[in-house]
Amino acid sequence: MRSLHPIPSVPPKFPLWLCILAAPLSASEPSFYLIEPAAQGGTLIHFDTDRLRRYQLQASTNLFTSPSSNVVWNTLFTVPSTPFANHFVILDPDTVTPMKWYRLVANP
Repeated sequence: MRSLHPIPSVPPKFPLWLCILAAPLSASEPSFYLIEPAAQGGTLIHFDTDRLRRYQLQASTNLFTSPSSNVVWNTLFTVPSTPFANHFVILDPDTVTPMKWYRLVANP
């Protein structure tokens, strides 16, 4: 769940809504830093992690399934919860699949 940190004081020259939107969130949304082809083949996936959160890097080869079926996501890598933030570079060695989608799932 996302929540805003309390703002100790609001300067009178700024509207309240601007100050609330500028407040930092307790945890960042999972996102990729970079996805690039690897020199030795496959794909390199770069992402940052927050402290005390578990992450799963997942991939799917078909997002265009029928409405009655679910997309199948395969976990490529799991980052355990650690007491510090980090940056990961993960190699997906698959060179056969012509198109692949990635997602990063974070659990508090």
